[in-house]
Amino acid sequence: MKIKLDGVAETLLITLNARAKDYENPKSVLHDKKSFEIASQLDYDFKKFDTAWASYYGILARAYIMDEEVKKFIERYPDCVIVSIGCGLD
Repeated sequence: MKIKLDGVAETLLITLNARAKDYENPKSVLHDKKSFEIASQLDYDFKKFDTAWASYYGILARAYIMDEEVKKFIERYPDCVIVSIGCGLD
C-alpha cells in the first residue's frame, strides 16, 4: 500500500518501524508481530530511519516499561479498563 505522510503525521512511522525491526530481531523485546505485518504491507522507504538508533532504543524501552506497568495494574485491578489516547502507535 502506497502512503504519503509528512511532518508530524510521518513521525508515527518511526515507532512502527522500530517495533517492526524489533520483531525481526532474534532477541526481540516486544514481539510485536502486528507491527511487522503492517510495516511489511506499506510501500514506504523506512531506510530514512536507519540512523536513528537512539530513537529506536528509546521507543523499545518506553514500550517495554509501559507494557510491564500496565500488566501490573491489570493484575492488581482485573476489572479495570485501559484507555490509550494520543499514543502515536506506541
